Amino acid sequence: HRATKLFLTFIFTGFILAGFLPGAASAYTVAEFGDGGFLNIDYQVQLRFAQSDIGSGPTQDDATTDIYARRNRLSFLGALNDSLGFGVQFEYNGGRNINDLAVSQTASDYKLDTLDAYLVYTVSNALQFRAGKTKYILTREVNEGCFQPLSMDRSLFINGPFKGKRTRDNGVIAWGNIVNDKFQYRLAAMTGNSDAANKPGSAGYRYSGRIHYSLFDPETGLGYRGSYLGKKKVLTFGAGYETEADAVYTNDATQTGAEDYKAFTYDAFLEYPTNSGTYTLSAAYLKQDFNKAGLNGVQFTTGIDGEKNGSYWKAGYMIGKTQVYVRMEDWAFIELLGITDQSVKWNAAGVNYYIKGNDLRVTLEYATADFKKESGITKDMTTTILQIQAIF
Repeated sequence: HRATKLFLTFIFTGFILAGFLPGAASAYTVAEFGDGGFLNIDYQVQLRFAQSDIGSGPTQDDATTDIYARRNRLSFLGALNDSLGFGVQFEYNGGRNINDLAVSQTASDYKLDTLDAYLVYTVSNALQFRAGKTKYILTREVNEGCFQPLSMDRSLFINGPFKGKRTRDNGVIAWGNIVNDKFQYRLAAMTGNSDAANKPGSAGYRYSGRIHYSLFDPETGLGYRGSYLGKKKVLTFGAGYETEADAVYTNDATQTGAEDYKAFTYDAFLEYPTNSGTYTLSAAYLKQDFNKAGLNGVQFTTGIDGEKNGSYWKAGYMIGKTQVYVRMEDWAFIELLGITDQSVKWNAAGVNYYIKGNDLRVTLEYATADFKKESGITKDMTTTILQIQAIF
């Protein structure tokens, strides 16, 4: 994939140069029509130059270097009027050797995915609907914008279970803002486990609920930000719960029995701009449980997206266009990378430089992953990443 990586570098250099030109914008308006109708197109990319040191890992080398696009997206967002809107988003990624918790000798395949495809219907600020393929609502972290995090990326570990459902699912979301926009509720019914060969016939839908309350400036959108770059004073407390009845078999080998899936989370976010700079602090806890199925190693209950519990906290300080941050996470898994009863401590420190806000941003981050049990491909690792982000 060397030629492809060089091509990505060449193309992205052009994007960076274009980002310094006058009039560069974060979205291109194709059309505006009727009463509130519009169509916008934007292109979003995060290009990474990474180096990971895993000692005697599978590469048989002290360090591995990599160039890849973490996100490479084309989005179409629009509305027919003030009430009815839509979103469609495509992503093309691949060619990656350095993964979140391991290094592979073989680069990942390139593939094109439809990330989002949904309709929006707004009755009022207090009652809105989204239907189709979209992010699930349980956690703040998943719903933070992928191009608006505090650290280089969102948590590696806060993702939902089931094949192809790490951050998105098909379903319907009802949500709204009340009490002067201070209180927000979200309710969702989504597909959940849709693998016909690996789910009980009695499996239900995945039902989720989330609430948050903002004491200062409200957070009124369906998405959050990891930092508002000193433009808002925010203190928000949130919590969520979700469940799916008979989501997985109790025993995969015999495909007998059925176990429910349950998860809950609580989180807090603070951003406080002052004359001396902007301070950001955020923390969350998440637990995902499959009862006996996790102990039996049933599919979808193991691995980074399976049964686990853990937390993170992150903090940042911004002055001018520069923002420094730290992030600490501690997670316990029923199984991870082939090792049962595994836990990992993941820590990172970095700096963001906002050339044009999140539309043109450079991030340098150093991260460490410390496993309770080292074996096989599971090695303590350090990773240094330089990421350049652009939105057009």
